[in-house]
Order: sequence, then C-alpha cells, then structure tokens
Amino acid sequence: MAHPDHHPVASPVPAHAPPPPPALSRTAAALIVVSVLGVSAAIGRRNAPDPSHPRTRRWYKRLDKPSYTPPDAVFGAVWPVLETGLAVGGYRLLRQPAGPRRTSAVGLWLLNTAMVGGWTEIFFRKRALRSG
Repeated sequence: MAHPDHHPVASPVPAHAPPPPPALSRTAAALIVVSVLGVSAAIGRRNAPDPSHPRTRRWYKRLDKPSYTPPDAVFGAVWPVLETGLAVGGYRLLRQPAGPRRTSAVGLWLLNTAMVGGWTEIFFRKRALRSG
C-alpha cells in the first residue's frame, strides 16, 4: 500500500517518447563545412590586399592605421587557426541532433562565416571605411 504522502514523480522523458531527430552524417557535415568555408575563403581571397591585388595592397598600405594594427605576418599565422576553429565548430554543430537549438546555432555559425568573407568585400573591394 502506498504511503498517503507519496506522489508519483513524472519522468522528464516519457517511456514512449520518439527518438530525437538524427544528426547529419559525417560525410554530409564535412561537405557542408568545406563548401561554406570554401565560398567564404574564395570571397576573402578575391579581395585580399596581397601581391596578386596590387591596387588593393597599395590602398591598404597607405591607410592611416592605428599603432596597434598587427603586422602582415600575424594575419598569415592567425587566419588558418581561425578557419580551423570555424571548421571544427561547424562540423560539431552539424553533427548534433536536429532541433531548434541546433538550427539557431548553425544559423549563427553561417552568419559568422558569411561575415568573415563579407567584410573583405565591404572593406577591401568597396573600400567602405564608414558605416554611414
């Protein structure tokens, strides 16, 4: 006989709950990450102030930059690390079970990745130094 003060506790997950939606396969997640980062890198490369774009390079070198602007060599060392972080993060997000939280996180990852390539379009190609 049950004690009068005993109340059954509801389980947080019903025994007959449907399984969570599946995550993307390893191959699909990797292909998406490579595609997204490839497009972002191509846009960035198209606008880079490097020797293959002499006009952009001259323009950038002539800018009055603050004293804390890192030297060019730092960019070459840092970008691969940042891109690797974006790739690993995107892959891990895409491998999570589908759902609203993953959708939001992937949306933010896509926005961040678009901004990485997009800012080079705005800054170097359009030479838009002000937002207004």
